[in-house]
Amino acid sequence: MLKIIHPTFTIKQPSNGKILNFRRYVVKEDKILLFAKESKDLNDILKAVKDVVNVCCMEEDFNVNEIPLFDLEYIFLKLRGASVNNYEEFVVRDVQDNKEYKLAIDFDDIEVKFKEDAPSKNIQVDDNITIVMRYPKASIYDDKEFKERLVAQGGLFELVLDCIEQIYNKDEVVEMTRKELAEFLETVGVPAFRKMEAFLVSMPSIKHTIHYINSLGNPRQLTFNSLIDFFLYL
Repeated sequence: MLKIIHPTFTIKQPSNGKILNFRRYVVKEDKILLFAKESKDLNDILKAVKDVVNVCCMEEDFNVNEIPLFDLEYIFLKLRGASVNNYEEFVVRDVQDNKEYKLAIDFDDIEVKFKEDAPSKNIQVDDNITIVMRYPKASIYDDKEFKERLVAQGGLFELVLDCIEQIYNKDEVVEMTRKELAEFLETVGVPAFRKMEAFLVSMPSIKHTIHYINSLGNPRQLTFNSLIDFFLYL
């Protein structure tokens, strides 16, 4: 059987600046993405994206489940541009004049937006205790128990709980079970908890806007705020 050698290229991981080596995805992986797109199911799409990113990364120590969601979205879009076409045209229907317009997106223009005034990940609970937060990992969206907890117990508390990376008592790391951590979190003062919420709300994200003028002469724009938005149009 003939074996094709695919060239590799690099993608810079937004969260930490690490340079990662990838190969382009091929027909086998493209079929996975097409099936997910046709299903229009968020879980199917995220799983397909994770699987393709993971198999195309050439780094031995890379684990797609450990990277933040915005890293996953960014890496996949760069991978998609390199694997299929970096410049993609598509058609949208304008809701003002009900006419179709051909627009285009350049995947080189897509970047992760970091908020300049984003809260610190280090949350001071009292004079001794500090909670260190992290952004949600990509693995969180495969956790069926997590989704059930979101509905049953209130999503924000559960999300904060899952995004606690470490707790320090002065200079010592405190080890806790998930149950112990949940009980501890319930004793945290409201101002400190609000800071944890604010950290998550300020999570970096992909945002890309395309501008055009419709037949009525009105300036219009189409904004992509997430990976799902790209899947809907491309």
